[in-house]
Formats: sequence, C-alpha cells, structure tokens
Amino acid sequence: MNAGVFVTHQPVISKQRIVTANRLLVHTHGTGQGRAAVATLRDLNDVWPSERTMFLSLTGAIRDFGQLDWQAPHNVMFEIPAAALSSAATAQLIKDLQQSGATLCLDGYVPVQSLPQSVNFRFVIADLADARCGTSPGLMLARDLADVGAFDTALMNGFAGP
Repeated sequence: MNAGVFVTHQPVISKQRIVTANRLLVHTHGTGQGRAAVATLRDLNDVWPSERTMFLSLTGAIRDFGQLDWQAPHNVMFEIPAAALSSAATAQLIKDLQQSGATLCLDGYVPVQSLPQSVNFRFVIADLADARCGTSPGLMLARDLADVGAFDTALMNGFAGP
C-alpha cells in the first residue's frame, strides 16, 4: 500500500439480499494524491476480483486522477462525486472516462442539483436520509446502511438494488 492511501470495501446488496457487486473506496489525504491512488490500484491488479462488478470511489483523488495512466479492469464502474461536478477537472475526467467506454455512477446525488446533460449515470448512489430521492437520473442505490431495517426502509423509499 502507498503512503497516504488506504482502501475500504462495502458490499452492494440486491433487493433479494444477495451481494451482487462490491464498492471499493480509495481514500487519500490531501490534494495531489492521484498518483498514489493509481499506484495502489496497480498494486491490486494481481488480486482484483473479476466475478462481480466493482464500484470504484476515488475519495479525495478525483481532482487529479484523470491525468494518470491506469487501465481499469473490465468490471469497474467509476463513481463520480456529485459535489465535484462543477469542477473542470471532474468534467475532464468524465469526458475521458466516457471516451474510454467506462460506466459511470453518481455518488452523493441530491435531487435539487443540476447535472450535466451529456452524462449517462448507470447508478445513482444517495444517502437514505434524503427522502427526496424519488426523482433520479439513474437507478438509485442507498449507501452506508447500518442494518436490515435501514435496508428495508431504503427499498420502501424507492431505492433499488442492482
């Protein structure tokens, strides 16, 4: 693992309560950590799980990740943080990822937010506490659910599972 980078994992669970994908969160500290994030991802290439879809969140490294060279495995969906959509670097990253044929997800969606019309988000990841998530530009997934009761509440509030 590279200094300043650590990786966490969350399962993505379907309505049938089956793990259908995994969410890999690459955490960095401070700006300019894109190179370290890419080095960490490269270190994982030999053990990268291929049997399920991997949602990849680049927490903190989104600003400079796009200019770096990493060939993503076929099963990666890139999470784009909604809070970073107004950034020129994020716009360029989205453009680069779309040109490469990558699948995009939106993380941290809030319905009052305007979204770029040229982007097709396969999944939209939102906080269960935001009850307004009934209107979405993609299939809604709830994140950070604490227990089965929260999972059931998410389904009742219109969240879906992959």
